[in-house]
Amino acid sequence: MLHGMLALAPLIIFSLFSLFYYGFPFPNTAYAKLNTGIPQMELIEQGVSYLISSLKYDPATLLVIVGSLIWGLLSPTKKHLKLLGYGVMLNVLYVVYIGGDFMQGRFLSYAYMVSVILLVLRLDNVTAPKIKSFAAVVIGLYLVFYTHTPFGSPINYKNTTWESGVADERGFYFDRLSLHRYRVNKAANRTFPQHIWMFDGRQCKQSAERIIVRENVGLYGYFCGTKKTIIDPLALTDPLLARMPVSGAWRIGHFERTIPEGYKASLVSGNEVIVNPGINEFYKKLKIVTQSEELFSLERLKTIFLFNIGAYNYLLVDE
Repeated sequence: MLHGMLALAPLIIFSLFSLFYYGFPFPNTAYAKLNTGIPQMELIEQGVSYLISSLKYDPATLLVIVGSLIWGLLSPTKKHLKLLGYGVMLNVLYVVYIGGDFMQGRFLSYAYMVSVILLVLRLDNVTAPKIKSFAAVVIGLYLVFYTHTPFGSPINYKNTTWESGVADERGFYFDRLSLHRYRVNKAANRTFPQHIWMFDGRQCKQSAERIIVRENVGLYGYFCGTKKTIIDPLALTDPLLARMPVSGAWRIGHFERTIPEGYKASLVSGNEVIVNPGINEFYKKLKIVTQSEELFSLERLKTIFLFNIGAYNYLLVDE
């Protein structure tokens, strides 16, 4: 019990800090991607598609996870290893429950890592050297010959195909954002990266407009600079939009919201002038949590508590 508490201490401490400083225990992206209003069965179907995509394009990940679970459940092993195996199983079920992700393999990485650790620990108990040698050869061949691994893919690797909203995101960006491309651009005295979002971001930085509505805010936002405010319709960086339902068609991990009328004007003026009175009141409360200069005020601490028990959710429900 004591060891478990010590192991969880960093997570508990950071969660408490996040709750106090940011007002919420989880990252804003969690609220943006889990608070969507999409029917649960649609998400589960998408989650199954995520596993199918992984099995099709990266079979080793699921084979390792399933192999580790079968070996652990069918063979005698220590109790704590069995509990880790149950944790892996619950993790995979949760990934299916939330619909998976748009990046192939991304949400399976933790289950895969723990499964590899479990397999290694169990192989330590295997006395037959032939089994260990066979496992090492299989892993080596996979790393060298499978095209989706860093060892197997060429330096100009590119793959822009996607199915059911799931893509090989490394294949989308590697040819323009890799270390190799950086070295090539530097040798040719060219700006890195040569990407449309970088050029758009630089134009944004030079523009007179202070409030911009724009998706894909990572690379774009970096080059846009810190003097601009970007409203992200996908809500990844926006605490208000992250708590509103999805407005229409969606791709997993990309859940677009309708920007409330008057929200942009509210950011420009610093006042709360959203046309919808319920959303406007919700925004006022949210500003107390996220923008108050006095972190320790009783009003802010009370508002944080009420937000996290869902006391203000009714304000976002249309009459």
